[in-house]
Amino acid sequence: MSFARRLPVYVLHDGSEYAVRGLSRLVDSLRCDPQALEMVWLSFISLAGAAKLTVPLTDICAIGNAGVVESEVGAPDLDGGLSIFESDAHEKLRKTTATTKGDWRPYLVLFLSTNPLGELKIGLDAIGARRCGYRLAFVGAAVSSLARARLTDSGFELFDVTDGLVKPSPEWTTSLPWDKLLCMTFTKPYDWRAVPAPLGTLPPPPVIL
Repeated sequence: MSFARRLPVYVLHDGSEYAVRGLSRLVDSLRCDPQALEMVWLSFISLAGAAKLTVPLTDICAIGNAGVVESEVGAPDLDGGLSIFESDAHEKLRKTTATTKGDWRPYLVLFLSTNPLGELKIGLDAIGARRCGYRLAFVGAAVSSLARARLTDSGFELFDVTDGLVKPSPEWTTSLPWDKLLCMTFTKPYDWRAVPAPLGTLPPPPVIL
């Protein structure tokens, strides 16, 4: 039996209103993209208070109403959330076999408007050896420089977010909703997975007499 290759996307969020609103828009946007419909599977992990898996890895067509989570209050338990991600990914992701290809590398996405609890060591160590397609972190001004540095050292690409909007950059000139930037990342062309093409034209084979 063969399976379509999935692109697993794990979103760890702090339960804030901006995060929850973005998740709803993200699901709606992905459902309008043919490429995303074929491959994207989403999982949401709430970090508010004590980390918990709120939406297991699910086909975006089967998630139901876009408002799958509600806003919560509590300091983000990022260590616990990263441990849940590692455990769930280890159990749920399909591996390549002699007859089928496994899933694409998972995306790991963080939304943190406030500083997380703990020193991040346990969670970051747990995911250290896992190969991800991307590690993205949308962080607010309240996230400390130390936490930012540790996330960067662990392979996360950081984006500064204010009221749910990502600050302008050379790639875009105006502020973007964080979910829109995330959707653009998911649905970009396959070139980030392809084998690089050779530089220039290869010479013709030698003539054999």
